[in-house]
Amino acid sequence: RSQPSVSDHKHHGGQLMRARFAPARKRGRGQALVEFSLVFPLMLLLVFGLLDLGRLVYTNNALSQAAREGARWGSVQARSAADIAGIEAYTVAQVAGIGGITVTATCVRPGTVVMKCAPNDTLEVEARVTVGMITPVISQLMSVAGLNPFDLTSTASVLVNN
Repeated sequence: RSQPSVSDHKHHGGQLMRARFAPARKRGRGQALVEFSLVFPLMLLLVFGLLDLGRLVYTNNALSQAAREGARWGSVQARSAADIAGIEAYTVAQVAGIGGITVTATCVRPGTVVMKCAPNDTLEVEARVTVGMITPVISQLMSVAGLNPFDLTSTASVLVNN
């Protein structure tokens, strides 16, 4: 059996469908743009918030490492009262890329704080720094809550060997 031939004037359904759904495709592109403009600022806030958090974790880790290193160095090197300032300077030098660090080194004998370290004293090195969030919206919200800036402190204690 042969198929009946279809004339060309009956094949206009494809053009009608394209014409009918063309505005819907344009609306879909506009909808994607609106969705992107709503989500993009939130994504930026999330990314920069994570960068701020990473900066705080790095600063805390670097501060702890510097206090430990300063206490270790001071336990071996501290021989006079002048060395306390040297321990503090050495500890500050151990922190790379972080400014505004305050270091306090003290020698402690059981029951009293002394100015000169002697063998079997405990050397305590405390490092402090204030770090603020830099992401605008997050820093403002944290400031309103009383959480910005952060005061980070690290203390290391070690027995003096020399």
